Amino acid sequence: MPLDSSHNIFSLADVLFSLTDERQTRFGRIFHLSTTVGQVVPPKAMEDWITERFGGVEVVGDQYVIKVTNQVTMEGALFNEVRSLHPPRPLSPEQAAEAAEAEGDDPFCDPETLTPADTFSRESDPPGRVRGQYCVTASSLVKLDGYHGLVVFDEHDPLRFTQDQLNDYLEVAWRWAELAHQEDPQARYYLVIWNCRPRAAATVVHGHLQMLLTRDVHYPKIEAWRRAAETYRQTYGEDYFSDLFEVHADLGLGFVSEGTRVMASLTPVKEREIVIMGDVDDYARPGAFSGAFKRALFRALDTFINRMDVTAFNIAIYSPPLGETSEAWQGFPIIARLVDRGHPGDGASDVGAMELYAASVIKTDPFRVAEVLRANFLENEVGSME
Repeated sequence: MPLDSSHNIFSLADVLFSLTDERQTRFGRIFHLSTTVGQVVPPKAMEDWITERFGGVEVVGDQYVIKVTNQVTMEGALFNEVRSLHPPRPLSPEQAAEAAEAEGDDPFCDPETLTPADTFSRESDPPGRVRGQYCVTASSLVKLDGYHGLVVFDEHDPLRFTQDQLNDYLEVAWRWAELAHQEDPQARYYLVIWNCRPRAAATVVHGHLQMLLTRDVHYPKIEAWRRAAETYRQTYGEDYFSDLFEVHADLGLGFVSEGTRVMASLTPVKEREIVIMGDVDDYARPGAFSGAFKRALFRALDTFINRMDVTAFNIAIYSPPLGETSEAWQGFPIIARLVDRGHPGDGASDVGAMELYAASVIKTDPFRVAEVLRANFLENEVGSME
């Protein structure tokens, strides 16, 4: 379904009613939609303060809230347009120092001297590392798991990279996983994460991503997706990931680029979440990143950085296991999830008790995310972020 610019998350019920019965049924297999109105009666003494921040007292009087719940994975999001009206705060001294660090020196500026190497590939050059054209691996000094490595970019600024550089980062990350798996064949569950800048939990501003390889069972949130998808297949006889994409496509929130599925999530974990799903059959090596997948990821990041002014983001790339397992992974594609972590000038955290223990609270409209994302892809010009 083409995206209608008049559609938004608050007209989702109307969009659903315009679909065929079959498509509404598919939506209902995965999602539950509910709405409510929150009413506010502010005291007279607050009116000037409210007008200054929100544009008028009437803006906060009746607030339309929509709740979307993924009934398969039990992820959900709450949308209230008024929450998007909070202006960002000025940079604090700490944030100003962070910005200065982006132009300074740190251990990642000389990783082969100032960061530890891994135990595998001791015969490599340099020993214990994988060197790419634009990056090199390091072993994480403080481990999150038995195998926990970094891809340290030659480029200091994490927001400046080309398609070729991103390709190299991901290829090096994959070669690291192959070497770790060769050293310990029981370590087969692979995850790539990228925390871009301290606002997104990076401890060093210098550009880098992280790789983890774990044993026994995949990380809980990935395993939860696998179990939910398997239950869905057994219940409905349909592939969950295909249906998930088709629901988003039905609403105008998803499209296909070079065979890779791209969508603005209807239940984003935080702001502007984009989900990219490859096809397992497209990969020459199990778990390797295809060219189409890497191009889609680059274009999504280009949309974030150059079209949406995102300056801090998180990425997770889910991968099926590198070796045989006892559990079923039928139909589980490589999946990238990207999320905006907010402006560095906003002193408030974007994650609170609701996100930790209940449901995500979202300010940005997935329909607007999809609109900008689709336009950037359709231009078919990857460009450079240098």
